[in-house]
Amino acid sequence: MSSPPSLPNELAETLRKNPGGLILPTRFADGHGVEKVTFYRIEDVPRVTLYVSTDDYIDNYGETAANTGLYYGVEAFDLLADIPGYRAFGIFVWLVKAAEFATYDEDHCVLRSFPQVTWTEIQKAPERYINAGWYPDRVANQLVRPWSDPLYEGIVGSEDPWS
Repeated sequence: MSSPPSLPNELAETLRKNPGGLILPTRFADGHGVEKVTFYRIEDVPRVTLYVSTDDYIDNYGETAANTGLYYGVEAFDLLADIPGYRAFGIFVWLVKAAEFATYDEDHCVLRSFPQVTWTEIQKAPERYINAGWYPDRVANQLVRPWSDPLYEGIVGSEDPWS
């Protein structure tokens, strides 16, 4: 059984030990009552493209990007298969090029990473990371800005990739 080529070893081992899909008891968002999240089985972890938009960063985070209306594709492994009552896409991912865990807000095309955080650390309080899209002040994170980071390349274009 092989794992996706860029997952961290400690996460891949945890997923291998849970062939039916790792299930973590957690609360997804305060007051919403979700009691668990289910990770993909190791052989099913999808590689996805997350589209990050300059506009939301300009409007909400003081970004001064020269080019507005652009979308950048960031490659990631989407780790969560199921969150009862929510769409799981992008909520907890592994960034391929940065080799970091992150959370993606698909509605706003915003990506936050958790620099230097290991899977071992995440397992101690997974809800802090899984909830970071809603409560970013509860865990150390940074906005991913692919337009100013040489690690990322490739403007997707000026049209909304979701439409």
